[in-house]
Amino acid sequence: MKDASPEQVRAWQQSVPPMQHEASEIIRYEGMAETYTAVLEYKMQMESRRADVILLVNGAVVVIELKGALNTSMAAID
Repeated sequence: MKDASPEQVRAWQQSVPPMQHEASEIIRYEGMAETYTAVLEYKMQMESRRADVILLVNGAVVVIELKGALNTSMAAID
């Protein structure tokens, strides 16, 4: 994204490689490559927020919010 802040770019650099590794583990199972999709930085409808990762796996939708903090705040959980 051309309008990404340096903090956002750093967060992507720290988050994407581990996600790629985990995804490669998932799609090793037979048939998973055809039923697995990942969407990054999805802007949620009717909100001003973005989900970091949305996984679509075998008909399931999994929303993942990546945080760099060691302790999770209630705001991050929301």
